[in-house]
Amino acid sequence: MKDIKYVRINEELIHVFDYVRYVYDNEIGDCFFHLDLIVTEVVIIKYVFDQEVKVSLVYNNGEEHTFTMLVQGVTEVGNAEIPILELCVKIDDPEKFQELKIVKWDTPLEEYSLGNNITIEEIRRIEMPNREVQFEATLPIDLEEWVYSNRHKISTILTEALTDYKNKKI
Repeated sequence: MKDIKYVRINEELIHVFDYVRYVYDNEIGDCFFHLDLIVTEVVIIKYVFDQEVKVSLVYNNGEEHTFTMLVQGVTEVGNAEIPILELCVKIDDPEKFQELKIVKWDTPLEEYSLGNNITIEEIRRIEMPNREVQFEATLPIDLEEWVYSNRHKISTILTEALTDYKNKKI
């Protein structure tokens, strides 16, 4: 079976930690090429269910295939789960995918699971998403004035301070 060297979605090269490919043959005889990818959270927040995307797969042997695929599943970001992007496209000729396993509608999909040895910490070391956080604090007046005068760089200051505090506590 050909190994995927890299993946581009909508012309953007993405970091892929693991993937699984198979042909799904449903109960009425339609066949679909499925591609499930473990990607970073920064990548996954760009996509929504039922979105159409252009996916280019470049294999180790130099071959390249491009498909217009539908997003079938997107892991929600922010709950420390491994981010999995599930893509599929209906295919007319499953013979073109003969190197892939054909999965029937009643086949248990457990054997097609991803990333049992990948942690969210490993993924976040590659690329970490940022989120806006709002909070209120009661501070002495001199600190409130200092925060106000440094408001343009407060995100950087807080990130550094909270990271130091978190690492000290662990």
